[in-house]
Amino acid sequence: MKKLLLLLFFLMFSIDSFSKEKYFCSVDLSEFGQTGVEMKIYERTGDYFTKTKSEGEKEFFYILEENESFLTLIKSTSNYPSVFITFIDKKNKTFHENYVYTLQGRVIEGLKETSTGTSGTFIRVD
Repeated sequence: MKKLLLLLFFLMFSIDSFSKEKYFCSVDLSEFGQTGVEMKIYERTGDYFTKTKSEGEKEFFYILEENESFLTLIKSTSNYPSVFITFIDKKNKTFHENYVYTLQGRVIEGLKETSTGTSGTFIRVD
């Protein structure tokens, strides 16, 4: 019985690890006056996505909307009233990220009054 449970556990873990939906995203930094490419990975983990940046930093995103054409992911921030939103266009294999925030008459370190966000392409791996 123990062997059967161990085998079932192993199979469930194996299937889960191979069936994860991943988006390997890249952004050309030349439009920001920099050289190179920024890489990040969005990986489905149950009912949310984990974003891993090039440096290894991880962030967690809720799925706001999902259909066959696109994904809308959202992350709330705790330092000021804002959300970080990511659109993944499954049909065109592109993505766009940006903050939505209110300054309410304040200056927030590191944020400009207008932001174009980042856009790039991705490769999906299931």
